[in-house]
Amino acid sequence: MKESEYFPERRLPELFCGLYRTRFDFPAEYPASSSPQAWSAGSILLFLSVMLGISVGVPEKRIEIRPMLPPPVKIIDVDNFPAVGGALSLHLEKRNGRVDVHCENKPEGFELVIG
Repeated sequence: MKESEYFPERRLPELFCGLYRTRFDFPAEYPASSSPQAWSAGSILLFLSVMLGISVGVPEKRIEIRPMLPPPVKIIDVDNFPAVGGALSLHLEKRNGRVDVHCENKPEGFELVIG
């Protein structure tokens, strides 16, 4: 996701190549790729949804989060994640094998359950 900072409007192209970060600090865009490809743009939201373990119950007005952060990830800040017509802003931090979640913003009228 950090790589999106290097592209105009944070739009990920269909393909970019990675060179060793010790030599180059940025991803190189592949000239023949389309930008953005729908699957590459949407894959970040899907990946984030999986890491958050997010489940939305619209009739119940309930958002459930069961975060599972991969081993190298210790902190995630999510700002304005689209959810049920509103936005969700969270700070997640892994400590001693568990993930602490702090909610800074959620869609109006919805309960946030952290499991």
